Amino acid sequence: MLATLLVALVLNTTPSSGDATGATHRAVHTTRGVVKSVGSDALVVARPNGRGDITFRLRSSAHRNGTIGVGSEVSVRYEDEGDVHVALAVAVRKPSSMR
Repeated sequence: MLATLLVALVLNTTPSSGDATGATHRAVHTTRGVVKSVGSDALVVARPNGRGDITFRLRSSAHRNGTIGVGSEVSVRYEDEGDVHVALAVAVRKPSSMR
């Protein structure tokens, strides 16, 4: 009886995080807004519609498309590592001629 219970427990055990290979997957988010400040390792973006500012950690591995400067409208793809938003990609949005 005890052996049967142990086998059942072993067969029903799954990795505590990640998939069957043990790899972890984080949710990827996207936001856009206007750059308030940018440095070598941080980016602050003011989001539209009064949704507040969001600060990102910029790593050297983050993909950058365009020249990122204060006042630029950007799209940011990011993931959360604990309480820190880590930018994966930052793209400068081209101004619309319809504005």
